[in-house]
This record gives sequence, structure tokens and C-alpha cells, in this order.
Amino acid sequence: RHAPDKFITYSEIIAEMPPPLDGSVRDPAAVHVRKAKKALQEKKADKAMKHFQDALGIYPDNHVALHGLGDLYRQQGQFQQAMPLIQQAIIMQPQVAEYQNSLGMLFHQRGEAEKASVFYRRAIALDNKYAAAYCNLGVAYKALNRLDEAVSAYKTALSINPKMPEI
Repeated sequence: RHAPDKFITYSEIIAEMPPPLDGSVRDPAAVHVRKAKKALQEKKADKAMKHFQDALGIYPDNHVALHGLGDLYRQQGQFQQAMPLIQQAIIMQPQVAEYQNSLGMLFHQRGEAEKASVFYRRAIALDNKYAAAYCNLGVAYKALNRLDEAVSAYKTALSINPKMPEI
């Protein structure tokens, strides 16, 4: 156990909890993230938002919940709420291509295609098979009137995923 004056981390608390009898995840924040992802699959954004918020209420440094909530705000056009959440997720886990792509989409939606292209290229550098990032890069290049580069990005996206509906 811990001395009364020692700071205990969330991970240490979870590690000391007895395993659940049903074999499920014992991390309550992870349970909320799992429920949020299920709600997103069911197209229930409000329910997903609540679960991401609940996860962050339990564990504010949950990068998956930070990104999930930020991306929901982005999709709703609430860019001021989205930006710090997605940025924090990137600070915590800069190697996650999806987070970089989300920040690129946020910048693009704000009309900042050049900044967006930076984050799409970062996502691609992290995962060169990330078709959606190539597609998004093509959209950004098109907005910047860099048409040859846009066509190249679209072709790469289609070579990775020939059934991309966005192209």
C-alpha cells in the first residue's frame, strides 16, 4: 500500500483493483471509451459525447477520449472546443496518425488548407497506408490550386483503398 502523503496515480489505483469477475475491462475510463466508440458506430453522437466526457471525468489524460471528444466537436463545427482536445491528444501520443489527420481536418474546415496539409502529411508519414489522409491531402491541395499534387494524392488514396467513397 501507499504512504498517506504519497501521490497515487490513476494507473496505480487501477492496478491495485481486483480483477472483475466477468473478465471485462476493469478501467472505468476505458469502459466509457468503449461505450463511446460503440455509440459512434450506432450514429449516436450525443451518447458518444457523454461517454467521452465521463471517461475524461475519471481520467483527464485519456488521449483516446480527448481525441474522440475533440473530433466530435470538430464534426459539429465547434472548433474552439475541438482544437485544445485534439492538440492535447497529439501532445500525449504524437505517433497516432488519426490524431494528426483530425487536426488537419479541423484546420481545413476553418479554411486553412495550408496548415491542414501539414497535418495530413504528418499522418501519412506515420502511416503510409492511411488512405483517408491521402484523400484529405488531395482535398487540401485542390483548395490550394495545387492540382497535380491533388491528383497524385487522390491516386495514392485509391491505390490503397479502391472503394473510397470520397473520391
